[in-house]
Amino acid sequence: MKDKVLLIALLLILSFAFMGCAHTEDVKDCVTGHTYGFWGGLWHGIIAIPDFIAMLIWPGKFTVYAPNNNGGWYAFGFLLGISIEITGIYKASN
Repeated sequence: MKDKVLLIALLLILSFAFMGCAHTEDVKDCVTGHTYGFWGGLWHGIIAIPDFIAMLIWPGKFTVYAPNNNGGWYAFGFLLGISIEITGIYKASN
């Protein structure tokens, strides 16, 4: 049990470390900028949980789902990314 808790804590720390290295921009600038496709959706799905936590701590600087996406392919990538993250968390806890 102790190993599982340590592994989950390590995964959370690594997730925050990866978010700290990301290029940041204001959410309002995100809407007029780059249109995100499949790969953007996949990445946003993978970082969705730590991004949600960051959104609660620093409102207005983070979003979980990019508003300027290209539709279906972005949504497919997002769902695939979130399922990869949740599957990894589930397997790490078992």
